[in-house]
Amino acid sequence: MARSSKTWRALLLLIGCAAASGSATASYFAESATQHLQDDSIEHTRSLESPLHDKPVVLVGKHASAALRHAANTVTVAAAELPEFSGIWQHAGALAIDGDELAALGKPQLQALLDYVGNCGRVLFFDLSDQIADTLRQQAACSAQALRFLPATSVHPLDAQLEITQLLNVATPALPDAAALHRLSSSGRSGIAYVSVLLGGFTLLFALFSAFPVTRVTALLACPLTAALVLLTGGSRQFEETIAWAETKNGESVARFVAQQSIHAAKRGSQTLQPGALSSAPDRIAGENVSIDWDTEPSARRLDWQATLFQPLTITAHGSFPVTNLLRAQISNDKVIVCNRGSLPSPEAFLHWQGQTYKVPSLAPAQQWRAEADDFLGSFTAPLRLLSARTSSGVAAILYRVPSASGAPDSATVWLTRFEYPPVESAPCEA
Repeated sequence: MARSSKTWRALLLLIGCAAASGSATASYFAESATQHLQDDSIEHTRSLESPLHDKPVVLVGKHASAALRHAANTVTVAAAELPEFSGIWQHAGALAIDGDELAALGKPQLQALLDYVGNCGRVLFFDLSDQIADTLRQQAACSAQALRFLPATSVHPLDAQLEITQLLNVATPALPDAAALHRLSSSGRSGIAYVSVLLGGFTLLFALFSAFPVTRVTALLACPLTAALVLLTGGSRQFEETIAWAETKNGESVARFVAQQSIHAAKRGSQTLQPGALSSAPDRIAGENVSIDWDTEPSARRLDWQATLFQPLTITAHGSFPVTNLLRAQISNDKVIVCNRGSLPSPEAFLHWQGQTYKVPSLAPAQQWRAEADDFLGSFTAPLRLLSARTSSGVAAILYRVPSASGAPDSATVWLTRFEYPPVESAPCEA
């Protein structure tokens, strides 16, 4: 079947551009992907992760290649061979690139690189202007700790190798895993209710059978009858849901996210879907006999799946999106307050501080809210339990649902957490 020049099948999706499939970088990516796709221990889960120390440092440009010519585990490629999807960068330990090569990147390549930077990607830049360097720092997550800048000349190879070593040692905070995202979803929250319906139906049918002069064996038929009834009613509708959890820190202009799209089939057999809800190329797919075409246009994406009634299809992706610092937690007279420093009303939110969680109402611009004992929440929902688990001692965290059309994954329920390290000791709502 014909493919457009910007469309990839499952393997090519995460190993590089189709035109660069013969390059050293694409060969490395292909080998890594094939190794994990053939790993029987992952039980139909396509996981394309590999340890950081096994991933090469990608060199682009004459200055990067010259400065790191003696470094171990490097691969040199041309700028035209760099990927157009940020998920491909997970196969690189770090990137070293010249400023003139950066300027030569196409728009999809540059966006993929910016997405990589926005997800704490490790990059060493050579010969960049101060203005471009400041712009990149503003786009970076992890407080730009994973970015380094060196001049084009008078760089000793040992200094460049030291910079790369420091980059590889930068720890990237892990986002919630698949199990945590599942608990945020409707299917995860409805598991107990589903079991309750099953047990209740069995009890009712058993009582009806027992009311008539039938044998106990006949009465026990209530069990398979109940299971069949639940499967028929629960499996008659296809259900799709996308959940994303994003995190950022005060002072950062981007939020890192992990998104999980779950698809429960209405019937068995081959199905074709359009996974348009994810804004980033997937890096993990769990399901039976799955192949995917990923395109820059969401309407052109195609996913073929051999569906079963008992195993949903799960697609996981990582990425980043721009955020605005609307809500800010501050300390005033030993009390924590939340201020809306934006120009629009803020959404309802939750504040986690010193082991307690409070409900924060919608705030008008410049309005402030002070945490009181009456606002303390005694019972936690799944998002609040995750918020509590991910908030360190002495840190204030604000959680809220991200409005639509905000740059986050489309058609998804997105929870955004902003951490304050620590809350600022200042006057209320002071800039």
